[in-house]
Amino acid sequence: MQIEYKKKPVNKKKLMQTVMSGALAGLAFSIVVLLFVFFIGDSLKEHLGLKTEDQVVIQMDGSDDEERKGGTDTEDQAFFDELYNTGEQASKFLVGVNLNAVEGYEGGTTDYNCGIIMGNTDQNIIVLATPDAVKSEETANITFCGGQTVIGTVLGVDKETGISVIRVPVADLNEQTRRSITVAKMGDSGKLSPGAYTVAIGNPLGSYKSLNAGQFTSVSSTTQCMDREYTLLETSMLGRRKTRGFLLDTKGKVVGLITHNEDVSGENLTIKAYGISDLSSLIEILCNNEKIPYVGVKIHTIDDETANIYNVSKGIYVDYVNYNSPAMAVGIQKGDIIKSVNDVSTLTAKSFSEEVLKAKVGDTITIHILRPNDKKYKSVSVRVELRER
Repeated sequence: MQIEYKKKPVNKKKLMQTVMSGALAGLAFSIVVLLFVFFIGDSLKEHLGLKTEDQVVIQMDGSDDEERKGGTDTEDQAFFDELYNTGEQASKFLVGVNLNAVEGYEGGTTDYNCGIIMGNTDQNIIVLATPDAVKSEETANITFCGGQTVIGTVLGVDKETGISVIRVPVADLNEQTRRSITVAKMGDSGKLSPGAYTVAIGNPLGSYKSLNAGQFTSVSSTTQCMDREYTLLETSMLGRRKTRGFLLDTKGKVVGLITHNEDVSGENLTIKAYGISDLSSLIEILCNNEKIPYVGVKIHTIDDETANIYNVSKGIYVDYVNYNSPAMAVGIQKGDIIKSVNDVSTLTAKSFSEEVLKAKVGDTITIHILRPNDKKYKSVSVRVELRER
């Protein structure tokens, strides 16, 4: 026998009343909660020991309140107009170096090398050129802001960073050029902080005298060259491979020299630069047309934090010893920790390079190192005869 159950008809009127009753009850509950928070919320916070002004603030776009507080749209536009004006003023000390037309991707492009005027004596203009603007040439064509091009004498080229220093006789400049040019002011790259604003001049966008503006994202990274370690200033600005130029602070002082030493594969690259303060000793040697002394090690600093984490001694860690170098000739090894040069404590890579650069090619310096030996360190001193790289 089969039993069939008939479905009971739906009472639409009763269903509608139920839905309306639920909605009204929810609305009433919401109103009660809002009134509770409005009238009693602050008292409850105080009772629980919470401050009414406590709040979490999330800053977007890498802004830094200590560096610059946001303003109205008009104020922000005025700020960036001022930044770009700073870049425009830099054109008075910006020069072109060996501006050559070359064949490039999808047609003809131009190789825009540049430099800055960093000295102006009664007799000579001194130009600091960007990496690879000059390679082995004895002369270079220097184009000033007014358009005049003059042949300058190359005083020195550093093979590691690629930078060079060029001398131009003042007597070769016409009156208009002499009146229009200025000397760049150097800033202290060691005092920069992340979030600070910067302007890129020279060739940051792939064309001569282009400008870009952004912020420093890191001022504590480092990059290695032979016998040296430089501060690497990283920015939020996008550039292109082989762009060249300099970084300015908001006062128009030069704080960085754009480098591609740390570039990775790809087309869209953020602009990076050597901290200009780290280059001062090297630039001085190039200005004086002196040979650059060479030991032949790649190094990095072991600071207090790293020493504690890895239970190693503070000092300068030898990452790599160049083949057939003065360092290899006296037995310096990867893993050695350099402690001093000529009895002068050198606990940072910068202090090591400064001591080496104080010497001359042909001089012999004494390097004291600690060498790992069965979970201990063996003290070793070596005498290194400096050669030219």
